[in-house]
Amino acid sequence: MADTSAQADVARWVCDHFLPERYAASFSRQRVPLTCGGDHSFAAASEDGKIVGTICTASASRSSGGLAVGRLNKVRADLYFLVLADCERRFIAVTQPIMFELLRIEQQQYHRIPGHVELIHVTLPSDLRERLLKAQEEASQEVAHA
Repeated sequence: MADTSAQADVARWVCDHFLPERYAASFSRQRVPLTCGGDHSFAAASEDGKIVGTICTASASRSSGGLAVGRLNKVRADLYFLVLADCERRFIAVTQPIMFELLRIEQQQYHRIPGHVELIHVTLPSDLRERLLKAQEEASQEVAHA
């Protein structure tokens, strides 16, 4: 089974370093109330719960060059809960340029992502980026040989 520690480390770095700098607030994984009742665990929520988001470390392309539809559907599922979150600001933090561009097109051209959801491209430190890419390659090889 693929090692997902690199993805967890990326999400932690985004919460601990990138988001506080961008929003001047502390972030952590939290359960946030939904406007329809219930709650949902988000990868990143400010301490006061006013800013809530999800962190996407996946690439939009498969190793074969095709569109990674499953990964895109995961972002769409996260988006569903993000739109229902009882908060003031919402974001999707994306670490992979190809996924960011695809989501930007989904939002601006096809209007499939509400305009009030901020799309943020996160540039990772080189060591973390390399670990993430290596983990993704290993996972891709595992699936290809399954």
